[in-house]
Amino acid sequence: MDNLDITVYACADKDVSEIIGPSLQDHLQHRGRSQRGLGLSLSSELGLKFQVGDVGGIDFSVPEPARMNTFVKISFELDQTSYNCRPGKVALDLIAHIPREEIVYFRPYGKLLAMEGISTQLPNLKGLHFKRMPLLTALPRANFDEGGERFPCLQYIYLDRVVVSAVDTWGPLTTFLLWHTNLGRRLRSLAIVGSYRAPPSFTQAMVQEFRLIPAV
Repeated sequence: MDNLDITVYACADKDVSEIIGPSLQDHLQHRGRSQRGLGLSLSSELGLKFQVGDVGGIDFSVPEPARMNTFVKISFELDQTSYNCRPGKVALDLIAHIPREEIVYFRPYGKLLAMEGISTQLPNLKGLHFKRMPLLTALPRANFDEGGERFPCLQYIYLDRVVVSAVDTWGPLTTFLLWHTNLGRRLRSLAIVGSYRAPPSFTQAMVQEFRLIPAV
């Protein structure tokens, strides 16, 4: 099956929901169900880049970046003079056209959207990989105030040079781990990449394995 590769230079929100989203859905239906689960990558560093691929060779008991066999690439160039799409809404619209139960790995990059916008849409998510994202955006406190239906299958978190607030420091992560533990869902592993003056410390009651990896 050929890959789906779309680059959009200017569009309206309705173009995503009426044209691009259905094209994505049709492509995935013709491709068939993934045997190992799907990975989803979102980047908003230089524009919105949306990628979907099969996830292979990843052990969810040990956090590491997944190797994705990417077969969908949708890019939106952010031209300030003509671009009238809202990146966060575009991302949510595209995710709505993917079989949610097949997504097991999610890698957001940048400041695209807070996780409460998508956490309930990915019921079988096993691995979270946050890259250069503000920690409070990645794990907002409001994410845990509406019951225990969020992240029921999550096994590991990989924090890759996340931005830690001078005010909140590691509070959002600690809150998440306590919330997850209280629901009887202790994480199998947590890895933090980066050099921080005050790295966090956790007990095995909160996470089975914790690794702090200095940034190269």
